[in-house]
Amino acid sequence: MVKEINIYIEGGARNQDRAASAALRRGFSMFLTKLCPEIRARNIELNTVIVGSTELTCKIFTQANEKSPDKFFVLLVDSDIAVDETEKSKNFLQNNPKLKKCDLRDVEEKQCHLMVQVMETWFLADVEALKNYFGRDFKKNKLPKTVNIEAIAKDDVLDSLKEATQTRKSSGYHKIKDGAKLLEKISPQKVREAAPHCSELFKAISNEIEK
Repeated sequence: MVKEINIYIEGGARNQDRAASAALRRGFSMFLTKLCPEIRARNIELNTVIVGSTELTCKIFTQANEKSPDKFFVLLVDSDIAVDETEKSKNFLQNNPKLKKCDLRDVEEKQCHLMVQVMETWFLADVEALKNYFGRDFKKNKLPKTVNIEAIAKDDVLDSLKEATQTRKSSGYHKIKDGAKLLEKISPQKVREAAPHCSELFKAISNEIEK
């Protein structure tokens, strides 16, 4: 049985302060632990590593990846664009021109995962959590009206979140300040049901734990 899960995640900026990185790491850890409760139940060590850009995250992941029956290494990055439902995540990454220097040949399909199209897409799966977090000034009608959240363009996701949360006193949603806290509050089950690629991440981790 796997004893350690190491997830290398795109997020924030390479030079962001330690507090911001720690907040994102804590948010992802809480979300993933709720997504896969077996992690805590079986005392499996979960290491979430917040790296930076897609390119840098892929590079650091491939450098750290090792073949071990006790450890499971995962790459989790934004797709930034739509992903065909028939295309595997590893193939998508290998066809990304920005990742030409990232050698994934020795990486298994089960290790490659995408946030389609961006981390914030997950938040659209749980509007109730957004309302509770941002309060009475939250404008639900500014969010895209579609059940297929992974089809919403990255810019539309980010712009709609900004518009839905802007007030006279606040400039609206902020990736570091708000994103980390929202990861702790959204329902993993709702995200799984609305985002197939998140469900694939859950299945991959669960399969490793069950071995």
